[in-house]
Amino acid sequence: MGAAEIDPKQVRDEADDAIAAGDTAAARRHLERIWANHPGASSAGFIDKRRDTLDAHHPLRPVRVAILRSFTVEPLVPVLRAAGALHGLAIEVTVGGFNTYAQEMLGAGGSFLASDAPDVVILAVRSAELAPDLWYDYADLAPDDIDAAVQRVVSEVAGIVEGFRRVSEAPLVVHGLELPPRAAIGVAHDPDSLGHRDAFARINDGLRSVAERTSGVHVLDLDAVVARVGVDNWHDDAKWVAMRMPIRATAMHELVAEWLRFLLPLVGLSSKVLVVDLDNTMWGGVVGEDGFDGIDLDPDRVGGAGFLAMQRTMLDLRARGILLAVCSKNNEADALKVLEEHPEMKLRPEHFSAMRINWEHKAENLRSIAAELNVGLDSLAFIDDNPAECDQIRRLLPEVTVIELDRAPRPSWNPLVGHPRFERIGLTTEDRERANMYEQQRARTEAYEQATSLDDYLHSLNTEVSIEAAAPSDVPRIAQLTQKTNQFNLTTRRYSEAQIDGFRTSDSTDVVLVRASDRFGSHGVIGTAIVEREASAARIDTLLLSCRVIGRGVETALLSWIVDRARGAGMDRVDGEFIATAKNQPAAEFYESNGFTLAGADGEHTYWTLDPATAGVDTPEWIAVQSGGSTVEENT
Repeated sequence: MGAAEIDPKQVRDEADDAIAAGDTAAARRHLERIWANHPGASSAGFIDKRRDTLDAHHPLRPVRVAILRSFTVEPLVPVLRAAGALHGLAIEVTVGGFNTYAQEMLGAGGSFLASDAPDVVILAVRSAELAPDLWYDYADLAPDDIDAAVQRVVSEVAGIVEGFRRVSEAPLVVHGLELPPRAAIGVAHDPDSLGHRDAFARINDGLRSVAERTSGVHVLDLDAVVARVGVDNWHDDAKWVAMRMPIRATAMHELVAEWLRFLLPLVGLSSKVLVVDLDNTMWGGVVGEDGFDGIDLDPDRVGGAGFLAMQRTMLDLRARGILLAVCSKNNEADALKVLEEHPEMKLRPEHFSAMRINWEHKAENLRSIAAELNVGLDSLAFIDDNPAECDQIRRLLPEVTVIELDRAPRPSWNPLVGHPRFERIGLTTEDRERANMYEQQRARTEAYEQATSLDDYLHSLNTEVSIEAAAPSDVPRIAQLTQKTNQFNLTTRRYSEAQIDGFRTSDSTDVVLVRASDRFGSHGVIGTAIVEREASAARIDTLLLSCRVIGRGVETALLSWIVDRARGAGMDRVDGEFIATAKNQPAAEFYESNGFTLAGADGEHTYWTLDPATAGVDTPEWIAVQSGGSTVEENT
C-alpha cells in the first residue's frame, strides 16, 4: 500500500540481474519494491529463494517461530519467511498439529515446544473453535449462559497459558478473537443482552488480563487486522470448507505483517532513531526553490494533509521512545526557518535529538548522528524520497534500515505507521522519557567541554547509583535491556520476559537493576546484572549497561557491589565471562582492569575469576551507591 506502480516482471529481472552482478544493495531495493507492490504468496516464493542475497547484504537475525493453530497456516509460512527477511529476520517456522494447540502447550505427549525451544510462539485459534456456542448459537443462549461461556473461554485460555509456562519460557503471542461481523439476528439492540459482538469483546478483555499477569504473554488484536482489510476481503469460505484455511490469499500478508510487529521487538530488532529528510519528506516541495511560502503543508489539501499526518506519526514515535533526527541536503537557514516559524509545522527543532542540515554526503552525516547519539548504525532508520540517496545508504551503510518514500504520504497512509522496526512490546518509563534524557545529555556534553579535566567533570556530575533487586514491574525493562544492549554487554545473552521472571523468582539467582542520576537529571534504569550462586561461587551470567553512561564508572560500581555481596555471603569466588561480539569491544578489558584473573579461554569466550576474600573492586570515588534505600558506599 502506498508504493509506486511497477512492472513486476521487469523488477524481478532487475533483481536477478543485480544478484548475478553481485550487487546486493540493488537487489535488496528491487526485492523491497516487489513486496511493496505485490505482497503475498507469489512474491514470497520469489523473495524467499533469494534470502541468501539479503543475508549477504546484511546478516539476518535467526529466529525460530512455532505456530500453534486451529486452522491451516501452512500457506502463511513462506509469506512470513519472505517478509521477515526483508526486515532482517531469518525465520524458521515449526507448525503444530491441527487443533492440537492445547495438548502442545500443556506438554502432553512430549510437546515439541520443549525439545525445539522456539524463540517465539504464536497461538492462532479462530473464534468459532474457541467459543463455538457463542459464535454459532448465541441467539439461543440465555444471559446467564452467555456470561458462563465468556468466563469459560477466558479460564480455558488462562489454564493453557499457565501450562505453557511450565513447558516453555518463550514469548507467547496470542491471537485475540475476531468479533462476529454481524450481530446475531434479533439481539443487536437488546438492552437485556450483552450483544453478540460484546460477548467476544469481553473475552478479549479477559485475554488481555491474562497477558498482563503473565510475563512474556502478548495479545494480538486480530479483530483490528480484519477491520483494516475488511470482513468481505478477509474471509474465504470456499477455502475454509475445502482445506480449513479461512483467510483469502490477498489478505495473508496483513496477518503476517501483524506477526512481524511482535517478532521484531521480541528479538531485539527495533530502531532507536528515525532520521528524516526534509524536502518532499517532511513537507511538499523544495524550500530552496519554492520558498518558505511555496512548500505544501496546507491541511486543506490532500498533499499537505498527508505530510502533516506523517509529522504526527513522527511525534507519536518520539513519545514511544524513538529519537528523531534530521539529515537533509539543504541551506540550513532556509530549513530552520520552516522548522521554527512555519505555522502548520507539527515538528519543531526541539523535537530532534540531532540535526545535519548541510551539503555533506548523507552516509557521513548518518555516521555522525549515530556517534552523537551514541548508538550503533543498526539502530538507525532513514526515510527519504530520493531513490538515489536511499540507494547510496543501502550500499554504504547496509546496517541502516532504509525506508524509501516513493510517493507522497496521504492522510490515511504513510510508511511509518505500523512499520515493525518502530514497534514496542509495551512502553517503559525509560521509553517515554528517552527524548528528554537526550536533552539532558546535551547539557552533560556542554559541561564536559567546559571542564578542565575528565576527573573534574566526573566529580562535578554528582552521580548517584541505585542497585536493587528486580521487582515484577521491572521485568519488561530488564528483558528490553538484554535484547537491545550491545556495546557494554559482557555476554550479550538475550532473554525474554518469562526467562527474566524465572531468574528473578529462582532461589539461586539474583537479578538486580541499576538506576543512575546526576545533577542534570535521571538516566532511569540503565543496567542490570544476573548472578547465579553455585556452591561457593557467584557466577555473573549477565552484566550490561546502557551506552548513555559508559565510561563514567557506573559499571565498576555495579561490579564492586556484586563482589561485596559475594564476600558478605562467604563466597570463595566471583566468576565472570566475556563473550566477544562485533559490538561489545568497550567491555573487552572490563574484568582484567578490575583485578580479575584469566581462568580460561575458548575462542571468543574468556573466563575470569576473583577471590573476594583477598581482593575487591573499588567503587569510583565520584559515585554514591545506594542499595535498598540505604547507602552502601559513598566516596564523594
